[in-house]
Amino acid sequence: MMAKYRTLLLIVFALVGCVSAPHKDLPIDSGAILWDSVKEISNSSAYFYEVLSVNGKTIPNSSGNTRQRSMTLGFKMSPSALNRIVEPGLQKVAIGLFSYHKADLFGVGDFLYDLKGVVQLSLVPGKAYVVNGEANADYKAIWIEDEDSGVVVSDIVSSGKIVESDIRERKVTQYKMQIKIDRDKNNRKLELISLGERLAEKGSCDTLGLEVAGSFEIAKALFDNKSYKAAYLCFIADTKKSEANPESFKHLSIMYDVGLGVEENQSQSLAWEKKYRDSTSESNGEL
Repeated sequence: MMAKYRTLLLIVFALVGCVSAPHKDLPIDSGAILWDSVKEISNSSAYFYEVLSVNGKTIPNSSGNTRQRSMTLGFKMSPSALNRIVEPGLQKVAIGLFSYHKADLFGVGDFLYDLKGVVQLSLVPGKAYVVNGEANADYKAIWIEDEDSGVVVSDIVSSGKIVESDIRERKVTQYKMQIKIDRDKNNRKLELISLGERLAEKGSCDTLGLEVAGSFEIAKALFDNKSYKAAYLCFIADTKKSEANPESFKHLSIMYDVGLGVEENQSQSLAWEKKYRDSTSESNGEL
């Protein structure tokens, strides 16, 4: 009986995997993208916040895909979040919160949704949206949010003790905080690039006495900015320190390997790679 049950499950999963996403041939720039999201609880359980259907058309979802992928992984699972391109404009989207706990070697577990509902929202061409939510002892909630801002753009489907306005306000606050963090990071990066280029003009990257940053931090900012010659000077300066960052050795190996800011030199690349391996082995306590 159990063997028949497992065979039936395999057939069902195969059929689900064959269902085509709505408007799969729609160009990305003229359609909207709907993402599922996954929050891992452990290596054998996770919460899936996913799209179940669009305008009544059932589509593949992340929990089903994960069950298929995880059938040969013993008691572990390999969660993945799916996305699909859908028509822009006003759409009815069925979404669900699914808690999947892998119960045995074949991935058989609880297939009931903890929460599901239908939300209506207007999708903008070229934008991406994510099904997200929260689950705890007091309440469960799911919604669709703008991928870029995290702002909730649909109704919130919920159960338990919950104040929807609190969720919406919290998401907006998180977005504003992230904007500030990103802006501060960008300003910091520009500051380091400017400082590094000024030091490089002097033919060195001597950061002695500077409280702004160390040579590796400056070098990494220059490298990311593709200012390779200046980055090279700062990576070299960092390697001369008693507590050099191993990543300086690694970056120098890459730069010599492909000729970034220096002439390509395979022997130098291998030498810096060896220093990188030696330094990481020492930091890990290896003999």
